[in-house]
Amino acid sequence: MKRIKRFYDKVSIGKNSSNTFSLLLDGKAVKTPLGEKMLFDSEGVACAIATEWELQKDYIVPNTMPMNTIMMTYMDVDSKVSRGDKLAQIGRFLQTDTIRFPDTLVGSDLHAQQLISWQPVLDFFDSRGIRITQSMNGFAIPPGAEDEINRIKSEILKEFTPLRLTVLETAAKYLKSGTVGIALLENAINPQAAFDAANVEEIVQRREWGEAEGDHDINDAETMLWLNGIRLLNNCLVS
Repeated sequence: MKRIKRFYDKVSIGKNSSNTFSLLLDGKAVKTPLGEKMLFDSEGVACAIATEWELQKDYIVPNTMPMNTIMMTYMDVDSKVSRGDKLAQIGRFLQTDTIRFPDTLVGSDLHAQQLISWQPVLDFFDSRGIRITQSMNGFAIPPGAEDEINRIKSEILKEFTPLRLTVLETAAKYLKSGTVGIALLENAINPQAAFDAANVEEIVQRREWGEAEGDHDINDAETMLWLNGIRLLNNCLVS
């Protein structure tokens, strides 16, 4: 991947006559890859993304700028996608959700860790009157899952703006789980708990076989960077 040398000195925020905010690099407004001006309704969001630009060192590393990446994706692509299509995509994450498929060997290390790591997520949905059904038959989608997913869409996701749905979809991709992503964005769990819930099997395997230094730790750090960015962006949007 071609590296882009940092080409600016000062990062600032500009307020526009339309009560929106612009991200400025040396006084010039930042644009998306498709040439759209990055305009923010929230000063908090603008400041959070400005911090990502400020923290870049000699070279710009997009993968260390999750909030900026999400906003550019939304402005260039997702803002043109219908709400129905967004919900359908999230529904697919909910259908094949990792939490739906627990280890059926009761008493195993994996089963015990799943009980610990998944309980806060299940408790959140229980508090909203929705029980996440789990399969006791391998990877067969449990009966009633579709009705449950429809309830999540109509009762929980109805409160999500189109931009927050993009944030949720990003979380679901990193976590391989729509339920964990929703719990994270609803502040029922923190990023570390979300990471643990989504990676139970790998965590148990590492405990038994050890970690690959320079591989697992780097991937974990990147994932946690994104999960923290996702939660910060979400919280700026709902504050």
